[in-house]
Amino acid sequence: MRKRRVLRLVLVPILGSLFFFFPFTPKLSLHIDTALDDVLSMYLKDLPTSASGRKVCDSLADSKVSKSARDFRVSGSEKYTSHVAEACASLRTKKILLVGPETTYYLHSLWLNALETHEHRIHECPGPEFCNFHHICLPANYTTPQDRYKFAPKDAELVNSALLRYVLSTSLYASKDKNDVRYTELVVDPLTGIRLKNAFWLLHARKADVILLNRGPIPAPAWTFAGHITRGNWTFARELPRHLGEGDSLGTEIINAAFHATVTRFIPEVLESVRAIHKDSWIRHKTLAWHPSWFFEADFQNFLSTRKVVDPWALYYSAQVHMQNYLLRALLPHHGVHFL
Repeated sequence: MRKRRVLRLVLVPILGSLFFFFPFTPKLSLHIDTALDDVLSMYLKDLPTSASGRKVCDSLADSKVSKSARDFRVSGSEKYTSHVAEACASLRTKKILLVGPETTYYLHSLWLNALETHEHRIHECPGPEFCNFHHICLPANYTTPQDRYKFAPKDAELVNSALLRYVLSTSLYASKDKNDVRYTELVVDPLTGIRLKNAFWLLHARKADVILLNRGPIPAPAWTFAGHITRGNWTFARELPRHLGEGDSLGTEIINAAFHATVTRFIPEVLESVRAIHKDSWIRHKTLAWHPSWFFEADFQNFLSTRKVVDPWALYYSAQVHMQNYLLRALLPHHGVHFL
């Protein structure tokens, strides 16, 4: 419970400055909400909740923390700095692992920037594919040993500090074999034509105390960028089942395609990754949390108010974020994962 509160304390103010929530127009909203509730009913029916899942569900039921990210916005650096100081005090001796796409790396970078202000020292990172570790929440006047840049601190050296790692994984692929071809070779998703980048992260997860996960929305197929310079080629969306009722406008087809990607790929694959985690006896009892993705504000709001599509790719992405957050907020606690 304490670790979850710390994660909220550190991350939600950051996420709150990035999230923008907008309701769908009434008619479309009705179709989407009904369809999403049907999906939830399918997954939650006779779902056996694990002991860790019951603990998470109970803690969420008892929590008085607001569910709106806007309530966590901070108005001044002084208040934010106090959050960082309190979080560091609670994270002492802990190893924190962030696993996810480039957006998770960006979140890790925002966290490091906040720590720089608090610690008055620079945290450098070689990039999302080469991030090693960050020794954070260090006491004042701490001198880093020269070999520390090559070797992570031992547990005994984390008495007054913490360790932060980031591992790039665009699909949260969770094979136990570090030599799996999805880790060692270039893999292109045949359904999108987009490269999947997955590093072996389970080893770090076994050593971590807190694991923060994310998977971004399914990318629009590469071939959508062919054709019209601003509208692209979205013919694939017309061939999909009509999950949300009839509608032949480009925007409606994109929303329907986003729903299709969410329920046929995203949710099943995320739950498969979570189940793989719980099969690992070294990881299943860790503190697991999920940070949601965020919206592209301007294009999404414009479509909701005018039904005109300015950026179809931003609309496809943001519609998925809305749907995925809606479903994961209800599903993940049953699998022992806190949805922040």
